[in-house]
Amino acid sequence: MAKIFLHIGHGKTGTSYLQSVFARNVEHLETTGIEYPGSRRFLRSAEAGETTSGNRAVFLSMLEKNLAGFESENSQLFSGEDLWQKFRDPSFCESVAAMSKRVSKPIELLFFIRDPIEMAQSTYLQNMQMRGEGLDSSSYWAGPAITQHKGHLTRIQQLIANCEKFGFNLTLHNYSRVRKTLLDHVAKFLLLPSAEALTIPARQVNRSIGAFEVGIIRGMSSAYEGLKLTENTNYIRRLVDATSEAKMPQPSPSADDIAGFERGVRPTADTLNLSLPPEAQYQWDYTPKPQIATPFTEDYGVELAREIARSTLLVMAESLDDAGCEVALKAVIENDLNPDISIMRRIVNLMMKRGAHQDALPVLQHIVAAEPLPEFLFPLATCYRKVKDFDAAIDVSQQLFAIDPNNEQNTSVLVNLLMAHRDLDTARATLSAATAAGLIPHKAYFLTHKLENVAGNTELALEALQAAVAADPENETYKKLLTDR
Repeated sequence: MAKIFLHIGHGKTGTSYLQSVFARNVEHLETTGIEYPGSRRFLRSAEAGETTSGNRAVFLSMLEKNLAGFESENSQLFSGEDLWQKFRDPSFCESVAAMSKRVSKPIELLFFIRDPIEMAQSTYLQNMQMRGEGLDSSSYWAGPAITQHKGHLTRIQQLIANCEKFGFNLTLHNYSRVRKTLLDHVAKFLLLPSAEALTIPARQVNRSIGAFEVGIIRGMSSAYEGLKLTENTNYIRRLVDATSEAKMPQPSPSADDIAGFERGVRPTADTLNLSLPPEAQYQWDYTPKPQIATPFTEDYGVELAREIARSTLLVMAESLDDAGCEVALKAVIENDLNPDISIMRRIVNLMMKRGAHQDALPVLQHIVAAEPLPEFLFPLATCYRKVKDFDAAIDVSQQLFAIDPNNEQNTSVLVNLLMAHRDLDTARATLSAATAAGLIPHKAYFLTHKLENVAGNTELALEALQAAVAADPENETYKKLLTDR
């Protein structure tokens, strides 16, 4: 009697592998009276071992638009890892049941589940691979893993209930128990004599990412944080495809992660176990995959990704305008991608060039906190002056003066700041120390002139101005001030 065989999922239970097997064995299946409908392009993709969505679309299209397609005298096989979600909907089940009655073909469903810890770990790796999520493992296990998996188990319960209600024959296996004999169970489901005649894929299909690739994704996510450059993860898919046969070490959750996850999910799983065959019931034993001695560790992946990101951002900075350059350099600094002094200097100059002294402050503070370099102390003091934090400006200028009393520009700024704050004694002491350190005479005289003016000592101010003119007779500013007096 012809039947409609539906392999309905769920994901992470060898579905891509099985779909590749079905596509590679279309002719063999036909000799046993089973059709596997699908376009040539789809069948070529699956046969090549590429990840596909099976021929679910063909089934859904036939169900909606062309019921006559099910009237073949042969049995028909359809596969889709998310078809099980459709069978949670009573109206969909009614449509399938009506079609089954019309064409006089019973519905046979094949459904694989997987132990919760394995399933959650595989889902975590898939989310990183497909969406570039950089969530660290412990955060995932403590939150999303529990919420998502409880919902997942509840949906499976709905599927089982609908199969009983609508009379669908449901063959259910736990992938964690049967992965080594997967094809034997599929062959039995399809009423084949054995699985020995089936041609299997020549390469691994849809390999899970390993610790090295997890590190690359985490490294990219942290390196490009805030720039939204990690939404496209084609690079990691291509890396996985190119190394499909590689033996990569697998990341494993910690014992604490597993214990917390079990506490959150086990009550729901135990309830569902009451509806499962004994041999398929969920178990909680978890043995991490043995670690492989290799340099391709998660830490190395993170390090490599961040170095690539740093180089990329610096190349971008060279080809962009000032605004774009600033964004790229800022990402290097804020995401801690080994920002050297030249990068720091460049971004500070860009910020100050556009008058963004408030933005430049944290960068300069970061540099000076690590090492009070004179070349950054002066711009830091300038930024403080621009944002009107004069006390901080004086403190930083005094730090610079202590390191380099010969910095004439800083000395002038510091003395002027002190005069503005009426700290004339400190201004005099600073000017005296600068003069002793070798401050150019005419500048020392001119600063003395300004200081004595502020102090109200007009005669001393005049003497200092005259001395400045004598020391630099070509200085028009000094001569004009003297003439105006």
